Amino acid sequence: MALLRRVLLVLALLAVAVLPDGCSQKAPSWVVFVLLDISGSTSAPEIRQRYFRDFQKILEAMQGGGLLMCDVITENTLATSNPIEAFFPAYNPLIDNPLSHKKKLQKITEQMRGEAKKLILETPPAPMTDLMNSFQLASKIFNGERCKGAGGKALVVFSDMIEQSRNYDFQKLRLTEERTQQIIETERRDGRLPNLSGVKVWVSGATAATKGGVSPKKIYQIQNFWLRYFQACGADLTNERYATTLINFELPPIPGQNAGGK
Repeated sequence: MALLRRVLLVLALLAVAVLPDGCSQKAPSWVVFVLLDISGSTSAPEIRQRYFRDFQKILEAMQGGGLLMCDVITENTLATSNPIEAFFPAYNPLIDNPLSHKKKLQKITEQMRGEAKKLILETPPAPMTDLMNSFQLASKIFNGERCKGAGGKALVVFSDMIEQSRNYDFQKLRLTEERTQQIIETERRDGRLPNLSGVKVWVSGATAATKGGVSPKKIYQIQNFWLRYFQACGADLTNERYATTLINFELPPIPGQNAGGK
């Protein structure tokens, strides 16, 4: 009887393993959605190159397995969305040959790196930066049938975080505590506050500039706004994960799921 149970377990694992990448009945261990600000304020080659260097950290973290999606932030991301994506299979010691698995991951990584490089370095600047609109897209992805059961959800935003849209212009607004709360309540009342419950957020490029840039006071106002905004959305964003570069980025193994191997 014990032998039969072991055989049935192996057959069940094999059945899951042969399902198409990224479309298995079992949700991916991690879903990572990357948003890239391609507005004029971030179009300097130095900033775009920094985005691309930081993107390598995400590719490295994905070697443990999961679904990686990437799209650009425009004046209307919900309408212009055309994400690139790749599924990184987790290593399964029961069925995977270590060398073959490593080669498969390398192929997927190189393909995603090439597509992301074009997206980051060759996409023409967008006329505006509607960040809040793009977070609506993130909500749709994380809460959709494909990803809602993922073990972990991460949102990485490459942006100076200066909202410049039809609704708000952070260059001109005084983002006091009172004004911040008013904006959040307006977004909530109008049904535009995204559901990012359980999503861990990183920001890379916050108020970054090649020279000059906004004042220190404005930098702290904008940072405080986004910390409050993501908290209202149910997301997890901390001071330590809000920076000019991508820091403290990691995707730890999900309890109860295979820890990926490199």
